Order: sequence, then C-alpha cells, then structure tokens
Amino acid sequence: MADFSVFAGLPTFTTQPPDSDALAVALRRLGRKVEDIGPDGYHRHVMAGAVDEPTGRVVYIEERVEPEPHGLVDVTLRVHRLDADGTERVADLETYNPYFGATVRLLR
Repeated sequence: MADFSVFAGLPTFTTQPPDSDALAVALRRLGRKVEDIGPDGYHRHVMAGAVDEPTGRVVYIEERVEPEPHGLVDVTLRVHRLDADGTERVADLETYNPYFGATVRLLR
C-alpha cells in the first residue's frame, strides 16, 4: 500500500469541476504539456494540477499508459509532489481498475 503521509492535506477531492487555470499554472511551473511521452516511452497525461503559491509546491495527478500494449494494457495513476527545492515525491494511486480511468474533481 502506498504511503500518502508525504501528501498531508493534499489532494482534496470534492464534486466541483476541475480547475483548468490551476492546471495551466502547474504545467508552466513543471515545463510540461498536458500530454507527452515519458523517458520510459509511456504516454503521460496530466489530469489535474495545483500550485501552493506560498511554498512554491506543485502537486499533480498523472496517468501513464503503456505505449504498445501486449494483451493487458498497463495503466498507472500517480500523484506527484514537487517541492520548491526540486525534491519530488511520487505515489501510485490505488484503484480497482485504472484502465477505466478516473476523474479528478478538485485538487488543491
């Protein structure tokens, strides 16, 4: 089981619509696009992101999909926290079946 204690207070999920402005700010800070190909060849999609301005911390949810599936498709949902000093922490989000995706309503 993933240890989410490093994300104390983050993420907070509600039923509100996702904040595309917050995602755009997070992507600029990360120097990334919403979708790209990672160094491991996996397709990556940033589903939601937020920046804590006082600390400079960026938190985002990323979906990773195997580039050329062979039978079962390898899909992983991950939460990333990047501190202002460049320290990054990553944890897989436990889900019944990530192949069916997820909807992030609010991340702050």
